[in-house]
Amino acid sequence: MFGVATIIALGFVILTRGQKQKHDFDSITARIISIGRSFPGAFNRHEEKTRYVQVGNYPKVFELFIGHDPGDFSPAFEKIDDLKTGDIVTVYYDEEHTRAADNETVNRLAQFIDKDGKPYFIRGNKDKYGGYGAIGAGILIGLTLLVLKKKGTID
Repeated sequence: MFGVATIIALGFVILTRGQKQKHDFDSITARIISIGRSFPGAFNRHEEKTRYVQVGNYPKVFELFIGHDPGDFSPAFEKIDDLKTGDIVTVYYDEEHTRAADNETVNRLAQFIDKDGKPYFIRGNKDKYGGYGAIGAGILIGLTLLVLKKKGTID
C-alpha cells in the first residue's frame, strides 16, 4: 500500500504542475543565444519534433517537444520556428523538478514562451493527463490489492 500511496502522491504532484498558471512558474527574460533542432550533449530521439532554445545566461538549454502527429502530446500552441537567434523572449519553466538532475544540460519543463507579450509556445495537457492517469492507476491497484487480500489470495 506504500507503493500505491506513492503513485497517487506522484499523480497529484504532476497534476498540480499541469494546473499552474503562467505566473506560478519561474521565468527568465533574455535574448535567444541559440535555437535549433539539436544541441550538443542532448539526446534527441525525434529531431523533427524537438527544438532546443538557449536563452541568456540560463545554464541549461530548454528542450521543447512540438510533435503534432496522432498520439503525440502536442503543445497547445506553438510558433517556435518563427523565433530566431537574437530575439528577446520570456520563458516560463519549472525548475523545482530538474534540481535532482543538476548535471543535466537540458530543462524539459518549459511551459510557456512569449515574445513581445505574445505566445510562441504553450505546453499541452500532458501533465494533466499524466496526473489523472497516475491517480487512477494508484486507486485501481489499491482496490485490487484490497480485494485480493480480502479473498485471502495475498497476505
